[in-house]
Amino acid sequence: MSINLDTRPNATGNGNNGTLTIFPDGTIVKSEENLLMKINVNRYQAREVNMSTVATKINPVNWFEIPVKDIDRARKFYEKVFGLKLTPEEMGPYKLNFFPWTEGAPGAAGALIKGETYEPSHAGTVVYFSVDDIEETLRKVSANGGKTVLPKKSIGEYGFIAHFEDSEGNRLALHSMNG
Repeated sequence: MSINLDTRPNATGNGNNGTLTIFPDGTIVKSEENLLMKINVNRYQAREVNMSTVATKINPVNWFEIPVKDIDRARKFYEKVFGLKLTPEEMGPYKLNFFPWTEGAPGAAGALIKGETYEPSHAGTVVYFSVDDIEETLRKVSANGGKTVLPKKSIGEYGFIAHFEDSEGNRLALHSMNG
């Protein structure tokens, strides 16, 4: 559920062109003509996006799947480490747990998946999770059955990263702009 407030000019010409949407997680999205501003009051972040650019340029990655052996164990791991609520779903022979996703927000959507052709691994693609505090997140990884593979390290002006192994044996990573 969200609350939409119309901020278009009223009969006296007051107001801005657009809408203000407030989501339960504290995210406020303001849109007007070709500008979208997203503010998450819980994470103290604000972003402005020129919508005319969005219409022609997109990020090429829009979905990820993390293979798991034990879907319940993996769901508990990710919910505890990242403080998220995953949504379970079955699609034929596959069991999934979807990560939360907000339409129009930056980042890709994805899920944990258990199925015949999915095998956890250290090899191949690495998915990076955005976090505020890498060291605290690595503590949660260790406390919930995972382990640190690459401790926090600087990548210069692009922030900091770390790699970890989840409860299923996958290699994943963390990214933060915070030191």
